[in-house]
Amino acid sequence: MAKADIDGRTDLYALGCLLFEMLAGRPPFLSSNPNSATNFMEMMGKHVKEKPPLVTDFVAACPQALADLIDKLLSKHKTDRPDSATEVIASLRSILKESQAPTDGTVPTTDEPAPESLTSRLKGNDPLKRKINKRALAVVCAIVVIGIIVAIMRSKLQL
Repeated sequence: MAKADIDGRTDLYALGCLLFEMLAGRPPFLSSNPNSATNFMEMMGKHVKEKPPLVTDFVAACPQALADLIDKLLSKHKTDRPDSATEVIASLRSILKESQAPTDGTVPTTDEPAPESLTSRLKGNDPLKRKINKRALAVVCAIVVIGIIVAIMRSKLQL
């Protein structure tokens, strides 16, 4: 792979791996023998050749739009990934807005309960009963945002 083949979309693949692991509780690819000396090469081979599993196979309550974004981020070909971190941020904002919007088209009043949030959906409906700590989720989100900002700054500095 030539240096010209590596661009910001490589970082977006890594972001997809991070988001997958944050939601599923495991990386997209596992080694058959984690204690093996060849573990690193086996894992790299899987990242290059194997189709990643769907995050919804591990977290059924994951919003489909988020699962689709993660799947797109994990595309083997960089041209199939989002073009920039800015595009990913826009997608994440849209997903967050959708997860907070009422599903029946009404606007909740103070007497009505708030619409189900992404966090509550991930907490309550996971078939594996995976609990998501709100503080940990906030820290992870902050790390992702910082990573996206760093990726944007890196791409601007390379211009």
